[in-house]
Amino acid sequence: MPCEIPEIVWFKPTQTHIDNPAQHILTSVPEAKTAVSNLWYSAYGEKFEERVMIVNWKSKELQKSFMATPAYVSWGMPLIELTSTAAVVGQYHLPPPSSDLVLSIFRSPLTEFLYFETEIFNDTIGEYMNVLQGIGSCVGCVWGECVEEWNPYKGVLIVGWNADAPVHNTQAERLYRYLVANCAKRWSKKLSYIPI
Repeated sequence: MPCEIPEIVWFKPTQTHIDNPAQHILTSVPEAKTAVSNLWYSAYGEKFEERVMIVNWKSKELQKSFMATPAYVSWGMPLIELTSTAAVVGQYHLPPPSSDLVLSIFRSPLTEFLYFETEIFNDTIGEYMNVLQGIGSCVGCVWGECVEEWNPYKGVLIVGWNADAPVHNTQAERLYRYLVANCAKRWSKKLSYIPI
């Protein structure tokens, strides 16, 4: 069975993006639905701060097939342009973005992304996630390992929060600070769903 592979693209917007952001959201092309199930994008009104686009490819195979078609040129040019300005781009093995858990995280008031350069968390990340999910303001969290071998960011922890101040107990606060201290990149954004 094909495995959904989300592609997470962090980029710094150019003045063109800021002046006309809708132009740089991937346009509606019927053929895209064969390979992409949904798309998320961070808020527009942030000037030159990093933004994120999350493209949920239905599978690596369908992504490659679609990218070989003429339709990809008209649909994918905005993504190509965003990737050219990307601070971080990568595909990660995550629970399907169409699942209830991931949807609840992406729909949170604040979605936090913590990137790690090593694989040291793979054996114990489940324990960390259990503690985080015990925090009242934590909507949920998911861990994903990177698909690409060349990518320096080997894993990403994505956490949904109900508030800007997520930590309210000592054990979770220590763990949260430990994770933040050991992550290579950290961003928090409000995400918006974009129909394909």
